[in-house]
Amino acid sequence: MMPPFTQDATEEQLAGCQAKADAFVEMLRRGENWFSCLLHTIAEWSIPVETWRGRRYPYLIGGEAFDWLLLAERLLDEAGDLVPEDERTRLLFNGEPPMPLDNDHFREMIGSQKHSAHLNYLYGIIVEEALQQAVLEEAAKDRQGHGVRENSLEEEAFHRLYDSSSVDLHTEFRRTNGSNLSATTSLEELRSFTYWLFKRRVARSEPARLASDTRKGLRVLEQLRPGAWHWTQGEAVQSPDSHPFSVSRQNHVP
Repeated sequence: MMPPFTQDATEEQLAGCQAKADAFVEMLRRGENWFSCLLHTIAEWSIPVETWRGRRYPYLIGGEAFDWLLLAERLLDEAGDLVPEDERTRLLFNGEPPMPLDNDHFREMIGSQKHSAHLNYLYGIIVEEALQQAVLEEAAKDRQGHGVRENSLEEEAFHRLYDSSSVDLHTEFRRTNGSNLSATTSLEELRSFTYWLFKRRVARSEPARLASDTRKGLRVLEQLRPGAWHWTQGEAVQSPDSHPFSVSRQNHVP
């Protein structure tokens, strides 16, 4: 069974994961397939966040959403020129693996627990951001020919998706998570906010609207990153009553 993420990594666990990164490099030096070795190392990884070479790497957002490509980036940086630059770039920027791969094989390679956490990140952050963009574009289209309105497009999109203003949502997020979003907010904090918005929306949405909104976000994502979507998507939405989300609805923000 693949190890789950620890809650708070100890020095010993940090050292253990560095040893796994070192072992990954050694496998590449022996001429083994770099992508298979990468997925094997990801499957064995157990720390949710680390600081490496002066940079913070938050692999797990909200304790549930796994950004496996961020971990891949960290490991590939360790490997240096042992991995072809063009293949590295296609994986990290386009989500294109260097070998044929389907979702079932991907799940098998990284383990079911990490795959479920990957789906949380995919739907809870990547698809949620795509949905926000789709609703923003809808609001802009609806405004054409109607003159200037009081609220900004961003505010209108927040109201359409979350039935609340961005100010009120930020306040609620701070109260729930003890985090303060500001002009200098990090990408990690923004993604935590997006994931929180996703969970809040899932908890409050009717099944039909939830499925409809998900498909809307997927359409945008498939246009932006079709290569990544086809082999990392997990279960697609088949009906208004089916949900691809691996986070329990009981654990969502009420």
